[in-house]
Amino acid sequence: MIFTWLIGVVCAATPMESLFAAEDEVLAFPADYGAWTTLARAAESAGAWDQAMGAWQRASELSGGNLETATALVRLQLRDGEAAEAREVAMAAVVAFPESRAAGRLLGVAWSTPQTAWEARGGLAVLQRAQDADPSSQALHCAMAWSAAVRGSPSLAREHLKNASVGCVPAGLRDDDVPMVALSAGVTGLGWSGTTKASGGVSGSLVATAIKDDTAWGGVVVRGLSLSGDSPISQVDVWGRAGAQQGGHGLEGFGGVIATSGYTTAKAVGARGWTQWRELGVSAGVVRSSYGDGTVLQAEGTVSWLLSDHLQLSTGLRRTGLDGFDHTSLDLGVAVQRGPWSASSTLRLGSELRPVRLDGLVPWNTADPLTGSLTVTTSRALGKQALLGVSVDALRTTSDSGDSALLVAPTLLFTLTPRPLSGGSR
Repeated sequence: MIFTWLIGVVCAATPMESLFAAEDEVLAFPADYGAWTTLARAAESAGAWDQAMGAWQRASELSGGNLETATALVRLQLRDGEAAEAREVAMAAVVAFPESRAAGRLLGVAWSTPQTAWEARGGLAVLQRAQDADPSSQALHCAMAWSAAVRGSPSLAREHLKNASVGCVPAGLRDDDVPMVALSAGVTGLGWSGTTKASGGVSGSLVATAIKDDTAWGGVVVRGLSLSGDSPISQVDVWGRAGAQQGGHGLEGFGGVIATSGYTTAKAVGARGWTQWRELGVSAGVVRSSYGDGTVLQAEGTVSWLLSDHLQLSTGLRRTGLDGFDHTSLDLGVAVQRGPWSASSTLRLGSELRPVRLDGLVPWNTADPLTGSLTVTTSRALGKQALLGVSVDALRTTSDSGDSALLVAPTLLFTLTPRPLSGGSR
């Protein structure tokens, strides 16, 4: 009766007055579950988020961990960007209440929060280790299904759902294999400072990709740039690409033409493959580009390591050259993600000759070798299907005579990606 009266007071009073009244009740009844949940709700209403988290945690301890406190903790942890912690709480709820649809839905909410596929990959590694120790756990199969869902892998999600009896069917899981189209566009302002005087220009790119479920895709990449000044440069390159993946292993082939002012149109073909084992990712690729003055070869390998849900490091080695491998560069990369925001940076040390980077927004097929470059990117997810980002590229070229030039390219990027799953990301 006392807490029924207290809730009535809370509803009628201002948020701060309700919070003070709830604090008094907790002091009077420190071991009462109802007093702590009333305090938690009052703290949320007053915007005292840290106090609300502490109150829900204490209520969870008193109850032995029930669904009410688990739901509240997951909600607050996701609000604070603590996706990994939220998944742990939700997973514990599913284990404790394996037949509860509410627990399954809670797990779904926790797993639907990642904004990038690599963030979900970190949680997947934790689940894989748990499933190795308990392969028959229905709760773990449920979590694996949601992990596959947020990574945009509906076929894998369906496979895990066959072994999960709890009510955790991922929302929006597609039963068809209708291809979808993802679009990405960018516009770049170019600034070039050489041995004579500065010049400017513009670059643009358009990427269209058709995705069939989570196992196959094909698309085109169109890019172009134009630089003014004493030595104007213009270039257009058009690429076709197709690939397939299964179980974290994939292969993609591509081919294209590169038309640059002052050069014979180049024709290029290449392939890359990758594999993912828990937190470790390995990829390798080769490209052969036939120019009028010879054949440029490119071979590269990259290793990435997911340190947490929010941090990934990578390093790679690239060899390029005209009719051989005369240039070597080392890539050092870091990527971070928190909620809808993400940022990445890649530093390239050494030299490269006309490298092909299809994921880049600006083609860098300059006549002179690149002798160092830096790319910094930040982006924000706009809802579940769009992303807006800003990227800045800076690179240095050095001619055979020793003359150097610096090019800086800030880029505005927009990406629209249809998602096969609610909260998913490919």
